[in-house]
Order: sequence, then C-alpha cells, then structure tokens
Amino acid sequence: TKEEIRSIFDKWNDALSTGDPNISSSLSLSSLSSSISPPLLLLPTMSNEPRTNRKSIERYFVNFLRNKPKGRIINGHIRIGKDGSWAHDAGIYEFSMISNSNNNIARYSFLYLRNDLGEWKIAHHHSSLMPE
Repeated sequence: TKEEIRSIFDKWNDALSTGDPNISSSLSLSSLSSSISPPLLLLPTMSNEPRTNRKSIERYFVNFLRNKPKGRIINGHIRIGKDGSWAHDAGIYEFSMISNSNNNIARYSFLYLRNDLGEWKIAHHHSSLMPE
C-alpha cells in the first residue's frame, strides 16, 4: 500500500537519527537477483560522487550524519508496480541540519525493490537541492 511505502521513508529517516552509517546503509539493497544494472545507486544531495555499492553509501553517510539530518516530506507521489515487486516515491522533502540554520529543500526520488526475503530495500535514491 502507499502507506507501507511511505513508512519506508520514515524508517530511513529514523535510521539517520541514530547517527550510525551502517544502519542507514543497511536499508539499501545489497544484492539483486534481477537483470537491473547497476543494482544499487545513490545520487546524494551533499556529494558529487555517485555511490554504487553499500560500502560507498556507508562512507557518504559517515559525513552526512555528522550534520544530524532530520527529513520531512513536503509533497510526495508514490507509484507501486502491479506485481508488487517495486515502488517509486518522488517529490520534495526538506532536511534540517545542525550545519546550517536553514532547512535544505530538495527534490527526491526513491526506487524500492523487494529483496529475496520480501523486504523493501532502496535500490535507487536521488536527491538534489532545489534551484534558488
């Protein structure tokens, strides 16, 4: 359901608040038994480097989590595949961070896939600050 998909963002946002990059990166798909390639991609807000594996995603979160980010979806649109194996959530979110007094408003897109255990995992995440 759309509520189930939205709860994945909430779980990810809660993982950010732990400050533990391993917990945040564990929500990403670590292996994929399909023909999608690359199986994992993070295009982060605060880095120019695309992250294509769990280790590089974890490295990104080491720095990002120092800012104690807290996210909130402003406007999101969820689509769920007819077979229930994928879901896409895209829209606008904002993050408060201790590194600045302003909230950072960004576009976001998450592609979630079910792993072999039936758990939703992040296969693709793109986030970019809104143009001024």
